[in-house]
Amino acid sequence: MMIKWLMLLVLLAMFDTSFGKDRCTKGSEFEPPLCPLRLEKISTIQIEKNGIRTWISPETTIDCSEFKLNTKMIRKFFSRAKVADQHAAHYTLDSSLCEASGTLTFTSGKKARWEIGHMMNGWLVIGNNDGLFLYCPTCKFKPFIY
Repeated sequence: MMIKWLMLLVLLAMFDTSFGKDRCTKGSEFEPPLCPLRLEKISTIQIEKNGIRTWISPETTIDCSEFKLNTKMIRKFFSRAKVADQHAAHYTLDSSLCEASGTLTFTSGKKARWEIGHMMNGWLVIGNNDGLFLYCPTCKFKPFIY
């Protein structure tokens, strides 16, 4: 019996099996450590800017007109995004040159400001709290670049 339990533990360790999605990843040289994003239910999303250049790219000739998000895409991003450390992300992820931004309201009435970039990353600032840097490695759909 003891051998069966030891074998099970070895198998679980080999496959790094998680019994939930509440764990942070370790990260790698290509991706920062990622932790679950827990948000209240979003009631409304307002898009204020769409397909604009970020502050990183004011002098580049990049065309951001193809990067247009709609509310369905924004909801999908926030449902899949993970929280990442901004400093680790700086060294492992490419910066977005195009973005969309706006505000959203949760069903509780809390408001937040958001920015989402074309490289599957973004920011979320809820109320007067510090911003959360977000990365969505599973947002491999247009108009994101992946």
